[in-house]
Order: sequence, then structure tokens, then C-alpha cells
Amino acid sequence: MTKGSKNGFVERRRGRDLLLRIISGLGIAGWASMLVAMIVFDRARPDDPTFIPNARIFDRNGIPYHLQTAWDQDLLTSILYLLIAGLVLGIIGLAINARRRRRRDDYYRIHLVLLTAISAVGILYYLIS
Repeated sequence: MTKGSKNGFVERRRGRDLLLRIISGLGIAGWASMLVAMIVFDRARPDDPTFIPNARIFDRNGIPYHLQTAWDQDLLTSILYLLIAGLVLGIIGLAINARRRRRRDDYYRIHLVLLTAISAVGILYYLIS
């Protein structure tokens, strides 16, 4: 028995095992795809028509400025693929977590639940609109 155990069970786990490292890696990869999706979303949306850039800055550097008035469809498609990647990684991570969850002190990783839910809502929103 280990010192301080309530039920007399011996804790044989010696730190983070391979499954916990896989779950952490899937979570990091899923949230990285979500971050990239948010950055791509910012680049895909139309420019704010109330924003009036200083034309002298663009003229001085020789850069023509044009206002983007519509969504970039190619970038929207890449957002869908990134959301699907996040959904798949979240589901795989939750499946591994459910397989790993055998003891009373084990718990579901909330970051995987949030990643899966946000990705699913984003995919549904893309498909509906």
C-alpha cells in the first residue's frame, strides 16, 4: 500500500504512460489546427468597409490597395478541412481517454470535449450556410 491511500489500493502507475502522452499530443495537434483555422478565418473574411486606410502609406511602398468585399472561397474550404482535422483528433483522443479511464480518479479531458464540440459546431455552421 502507498502512504495515504484510502481504500488500501496500491498505486502502480509510475507517472505519465504512453496513452496519456498520446492524448496530450492529440489535444495539442487539435488545438493547433483550431488556431490555424481562426487565423485563416481572419484572412478569408471581407475587409471592413468603414476602415479607411491611409493611402499615402501604400503609395509610398508601391503597394496597390484594394478592398476585399467577398469571402475567399479557397480559404473557407481550407477552414473546413482544418475543422474536420480538429474533430477527428478530438474524437480519437476521447476514444483513447475512454479506454484509459478505468479508475475512479481518472477523468475525461475537458479540452478534448471542447475541441470536438467547437469543431462539430463549426462544420455544421459551414454546411448550413
